Amino acid sequence: MKLPSWRRKNVAQLKMQRAKNAVHVHEQKSEPWRVTLVDTGEETLTGGRLKRVGAYIAGDEAFCAWENFIGDVQLAHAELIKQPGVIPYATALLGHSEGGLFAIAAASLTTRQPPYALVLAATPGLKLHDIIRNQFERSSPHLVAAAEQVMNDIRRTGHAPADMPRELAAVFPSYIGPFLKGELAFDPAAALATLTQPCLLIHGGADRQIVPMAEIQPLVDALAGRTARGEVAVVPQVSHNLKQMRGADDPGFGGPLAPDVAAKLGLSSRQQGGGREAGVDGGNPDMDLPVMLNLLDIH
Repeated sequence: MKLPSWRRKNVAQLKMQRAKNAVHVHEQKSEPWRVTLVDTGEETLTGGRLKRVGAYIAGDEAFCAWENFIGDVQLAHAELIKQPGVIPYATALLGHSEGGLFAIAAASLTTRQPPYALVLAATPGLKLHDIIRNQFERSSPHLVAAAEQVMNDIRRTGHAPADMPRELAAVFPSYIGPFLKGELAFDPAAALATLTQPCLLIHGGADRQIVPMAEIQPLVDALAGRTARGEVAVVPQVSHNLKQMRGADDPGFGGPLAPDVAAKLGLSSRQQGGGREAGVDGGNPDMDLPVMLNLLDIH
């Protein structure tokens, strides 16, 4: 494993043996950084990832600030367009779920060499406050009022209250306040409406987390109100993770992307197996996208 250098100041080459719980340092020329690697799960969403690393960032709430996440996306895109073979004006941000919010926010704030296009996959169009309230209304109606109060407190103070009901502690852990303060205030539809990039909005018709069409309609309306090109694709029997669902009991977590989703993105089965593939066919010629886009994948 080789960690990338940052202006050639930081280079570290490591050998990790998970079976022996051992790390061997081959070479180290770096500033005194501390890097913690945590396996949060391939299909875990942003909130779940923060929960799983909570024990390692306790006492450092600023690490989880919303602005830091958006800044990371901007920096990653700035590095992407410097890479050999990458055409700066043929890049796109692909954001899944909350990653779509990061993509919209980063595109809104990037004025120098912004991404050419956006791909928003299973991205909510309502404000997060409304999404969370809807989810509680569907699953735990008795906690709706308490969750509303917690979210209001976080928006006001930037901290999760210590006296919240025990059932809410897993949803609003103590360290997540700075992140949620920014995200709760963010209006994805209003931000998207100001952008001039072509945008593909793709969503699973059987998504149980961000329910179509009610919870994505604001993004659809934002696209319709722009002069920039946009497309909306809601694919039947596809889950929040954009996987084909085989029945009512299938959560749609595993396997490759649903064929219709992969086709819309122009991905072959070989490219899916490769994870974050750089070259992605623009797909629909009506979107007026380049034949090949360099995607920055944001989860």
